[in-house]
Amino acid sequence: MSEILPKENITQLDVEIAAALYPVLVSLAHKGRSTPLVTYKELIELAGRRDPDNAAIKSCIPVSVGRRLDVIRYFTDELKLPDMTCLVVSQDTGECGSGFTDHFDPEHARELVYSYDWSNVDGAFRLYVEHSRIAAAKKPVNRDRAIQSIAEYYKAHKQALPKDVGKLREALIEQVMEGLPIERAFEIVLEQHSSGKPH
Repeated sequence: MSEILPKENITQLDVEIAAALYPVLVSLAHKGRSTPLVTYKELIELAGRRDPDNAAIKSCIPVSVGRRLDVIRYFTDELKLPDMTCLVVSQDTGECGSGFTDHFDPEHARELVYSYDWSNVDGAFRLYVEHSRIAAAKKPVNRDRAIQSIAEYYKAHKQALPKDVGKLREALIEQVMEGLPIERAFEIVLEQHSSGKPH
């Protein structure tokens, strides 16, 4: 198991893979001890069977699963739920990695996971995934890079933009610096401008 990632280092791919792995872990938790623990590779295979067209799962390799399980761990930690990542073990040792076993008793953690009623958690996880997708998409940009991106976008889309778009420069820079994709920053600022809302 990997070190828990700082939340700002979560990528879109981490979120998409975690979203595909989560229902598999819930299914394993519901089955309890009647089903064996799974390795990282088996977890990917089970998620792939559940959603064979999922491009994120198709690109996933066992060595990167720990990073994606961190996204699920953030969720369970935030809601003070049992850590269902304890159901995934190393193929070599048959147990969780030292990042888990150094701090927790995996057997006790599994008992908590198996005894928890996960049926009421799906909605909260979906909301968490949506918020994580937004957070992963927003990567702060420095002012110079924001100005460069705006200039490039303006040149490519000049004909479609309002003639007075220059007055919106600072609002656009602020949005791009906050990490919004350039297209979305223009959409938001232009919408605010057309509706008369302050920027």
